[in-house]
Amino acid sequence: MIFVLSISEFVNQANLPTHWKEADLQDYIAQTLYDKGSKNIWLEVECAGGRADIITPKEIYEVKRFLTRSNIYQAKGQIECYRQNVPAKFGNKHKCYIIGFKPNRTTEEARQAETTAWYVEKSSDIKVIFINCDRNFFPFQSNSQGLFPSLLDFKLRDLSRLFDFRLPNILPDFKFGLILTLTLLVIASGTISYFSASSKLCGRQEEAGGRRQEAGVRR
Repeated sequence: MIFVLSISEFVNQANLPTHWKEADLQDYIAQTLYDKGSKNIWLEVECAGGRADIITPKEIYEVKRFLTRSNIYQAKGQIECYRQNVPAKFGNKHKCYIIGFKPNRTTEEARQAETTAWYVEKSSDIKVIFINCDRNFFPFQSNSQGLFPSLLDFKLRDLSRLFDFRLPNILPDFKFGLILTLTLLVIASGTISYFSASSKLCGRQEEAGGRRQEAGVRR
């Protein structure tokens, strides 16, 4: 039995923006691949004829918001072009995937999408993934640690378009640095609190001792 999430359910569970764009879906897919073990991931890679949405050393993903019949054929043409022109530093012999939401506006549109996906897979080695029908990409399958990776991914994604580096490879360094900084702040705060409390205690003890001496003199 195939379990299907509605597009609205998927968008809500994946915490995509209300007015999400294709780039938001790309980021979500890249994060999911990273969580599942693909540590070398590039976004928007320049190839002859355009930009490949997501590349790993072994895979190319062409992302479309909705995999309608026309979008599947368009993605097929794009990915066939990209796979022949991927720069050598990104690896070779990539498996190719077209990925996006299965359209559900009408029954006929959904049927056409399924038929087109079947034909593309039958006539080529390209696999079509309806992301809301594939448990491997469901939001609750993600091992993402939440807010911090998401914020860092957003910043690094923009930088990756200007500089040549692998997006997730530097993410652990950021997270480690952030965790280390927070840990040191907690330790420093605890140390300051301890000495502050000790200082107050000593002051009270000295004050009490002075009062006892004063009482002895009066007697």
